[in-house]
Amino acid sequence: MPDKLKRTLETIPTRDIVRSWRSDFNIDVARLFEGVDEVRLIHDQETDQIWFDPPIVGDEAFYQALRKLPFYHPKTKLEHTWTAQRLKDEDSVLDIGAGDGGFASHIKGARYTGLESDA
Repeated sequence: MPDKLKRTLETIPTRDIVRSWRSDFNIDVARLFEGVDEVRLIHDQETDQIWFDPPIVGDEAFYQALRKLPFYHPKTKLEHTWTAQRLKDEDSVLDIGAGDGGFASHIKGARYTGLESDA
């Protein structure tokens, strides 16, 4: 029985996603969507969470292409300075998708661990 609290907000044909990535960033993502005709944006009204279904995960080639874009891993992001201003020396920070460690340079007293899956 379908969950009545989850509803589809939007259905996006994967050919449109592939075309957008190619035209906007010159990145070919077609291989990531093989066998998937559409992606749905789902809203869970009980938890207010929103996600894409099916979840599509970028591969190493995708992230290496992204890293070449000048805006992908800037040294400073608004969320870096905002968060760093609120940290205490006894806090611990886990940075998932740390890139080249730009956020680490903002951490002064807190314990920092950065994880990056892209080689």
